[in-house]
Amino acid sequence: MSVLVRPEAPEELPMLAGDSEISLLLGLTPARISQLVRAEQMPQPRQRLSMGPVWMLEEIFEWALNEGREIVTRASNGSAKHSGGFSFVR
Repeated sequence: MSVLVRPEAPEELPMLAGDSEISLLLGLTPARISQLVRAEQMPQPRQRLSMGPVWMLEEIFEWALNEGREIVTRASNGSAKHSGGFSFVR
């Protein structure tokens, strides 16, 4: 008799993002994100799914910080504001 054994689940799963989330985060269009990836001017996606490329969000934050890119955040009233810095909470 075969027994299926479930592997241990990781304690914490990484936060993932597609090009739509990254474009909102950086204030760029998804097309511009694709251009940066093709030109190898930003991290390559960790995986490509049928819905599109997927990155680890922490890697995008680190890259943006190192490149001096601004992160777009949303104010409580829903308006966009640019921030020179950001925080990443685990």
